[in-house]
Amino acid sequence: MKTMELETIRKELPKKFTAEELEIAGMNIQPSPFKSEALATLEKELRCKFPVTFSGLLMKYDLGNLTLGPIQFGYESNYLELLLEWNKEETSGAWWGDGARPNNWIAIAFTDPYILILDTASEEIHGFLHEEGWKAHRRVASDSESLLRGLGTLILQRKPSDKNGNLELGKTIAASVTSADEAFWLNIAS
Repeated sequence: MKTMELETIRKELPKKFTAEELEIAGMNIQPSPFKSEALATLEKELRCKFPVTFSGLLMKYDLGNLTLGPIQFGYESNYLELLLEWNKEETSGAWWGDGARPNNWIAIAFTDPYILILDTASEEIHGFLHEEGWKAHRRVASDSESLLRGLGTLILQRKPSDKNGNLELGKTIAASVTSADEAFWLNIAS
C-alpha cells in the first residue's frame, strides 16, 4: 500500500471532518508563512542543517497549527519558534535530559506518550516514549514527508468501529514508511 500524497490529504481532511473539528483539532494543513531566510536563521541558532525533505515541508506547509491524530506539531504557534524552544540548549527539562543536545537531532513533535525527533544527518524520524528517554528512540519513518503521509493516510482511512482493520492499516503504514517501530503505528491506529 502506498500512503496518500500530502496534497490529497490536505484536500480530503475537510471532506471527512467538519470545519469546527478541523479547527479545534488543528487538522487543517495550511500554506507555510515562512521564507528561506527564516529557516537559515533557525539552522544557525540550532547549529544544524535541516534535511532537504524537512526544509521543503517547512517552506510548503504550516506545521505550527497541525495535529494529525495524537501527533501535535504545534497549536496556533509559529513552528520555527517552537523548534527553537524545544531544541535550544538552555531548555530546562529538555527532551534529551542533561547536557548538550545530541548532535544531529532535533525534536519536531510531541504527543502522549511519544516525542518525535529528526535525525538531521539521515532525514529519519525517530520516536521514543517519554518515560524511556531519548536513547531508546526507534525509527518511525524514513523522513518527515513519509511521517506526515503515513499519519494523514491513517487518520483518513481508519474506521472507528473496525479495530482489527485499523491494526492491519497501522501495520501496512508502518511497512510503507519503513518504520522499525510497528508499535508506534499500532498505537496511533487503535
